[in-house]
Amino acid sequence: MSGPSISLRRLGTGFTLLELLTVMMILGILVAFAVPSFSYLAASTKLKTARTDLYIALLKARSEAIKRDAQVVLTPKNGRWENGWEIRTPTAAGTLLIDQKALPGVEITDFPASVTYLGSGRISTTLDRVRFNIRPKARNASEAVPATNARCVTVQANGSPYLKPEKDGGCT
Repeated sequence: MSGPSISLRRLGTGFTLLELLTVMMILGILVAFAVPSFSYLAASTKLKTARTDLYIALLKARSEAIKRDAQVVLTPKNGRWENGWEIRTPTAAGTLLIDQKALPGVEITDFPASVTYLGSGRISTTLDRVRFNIRPKARNASEAVPATNARCVTVQANGSPYLKPEKDGGCT
């Protein structure tokens, strides 16, 4: 008579240590290649966001000046545009229209002390244009930031702000 047959075959569940180590090594290699790409993507997104926020603030200031038929001033907080900015009417009360928070990870250079829009929508300046050069902030003093990563917002004397195409690499 034959009794219950006991199979000496091992059940096929789980993974061997060698298989787990192989998968972990492949994932490590993929992550090593992906991290630099993600950091570039994050820096590029910060630049585009800062550029767009400044562009919208300039449009809003111009629109408010035309609507009120009065001067409207866009000024940086603490003297630096990357610290944020405010849009105010230059009356005694100084009505605050917009209060922009700081822009982390970016540096704005080639900037005016402030931008004043007249009731006509033009900017009050003797220059033919004002510009803002937006670039990534260096993590330390020895780090060089490539100019090709810069973004530019320019305001013509007629008050119209525009974004310089990204292929040009910022303000030149």
